[in-house]
Amino acid sequence: MARPMETGRSPAQPPYQMSFDVGGLLVEQATIGAALFVRLGDWRAVRISLDQNNLLHASRQATAECVRSELLHRLRMLTPAEVARVASGPDPDRKHLLWAAFARQYEFVGEFADLVLRDVSLLGTRLMAIDFDRFWTAQARRHNELRHLQSSSRTKLRANLYRAMREADLLTAKGRVVTPTLSPDVIAFLSARTPSDLRFFPMGGML
Repeated sequence: MARPMETGRSPAQPPYQMSFDVGGLLVEQATIGAALFVRLGDWRAVRISLDQNNLLHASRQATAECVRSELLHRLRMLTPAEVARVASGPDPDRKHLLWAAFARQYEFVGEFADLVLRDVSLLGTRLMAIDFDRFWTAQARRHNELRHLQSSSRTKLRANLYRAMREADLLTAKGRVVTPTLSPDVIAFLSARTPSDLRFFPMGGML
């Protein structure tokens, strides 16, 4: 049986941020942004370069601004060494670090990864839409902001989260959870944090 979805959160703590409704994992965009940061060393300069040169190749300015804002929020969750790995490391490392950045930026995503994704992996079942909906309902008992979101917003958030998991190679198109092979460098990055960010990955019985 899956663990109860209890976070021990105090009602006085900040509410969830729930703006992860675009872009999936943003792998291509993050590679561009990370490389700029390695070269420029300043996030403001990165933002200016992305905007002035339309490096995200968005057809509309509003779309470019939305994606750029989301991208920079996530990249700033990473250490400079992690950003450098995203910029020039192998594709699996890049995806795994971007998944960690996503989970760091959005507490809801991190808790879903820890409380749902890993348990589904242990049980050997498929991750379904209903798993997200059950988690949402459980968390809404503590988070009034979830109760006030429209069902269409919840559907969009779920779709983008599942897209990100597929792009991170943690989930197949048919809902099978994949235990990733993390490189020693990525393990070191994730383990350096307290608590360890390995909790965001469906490692089965390996943790």
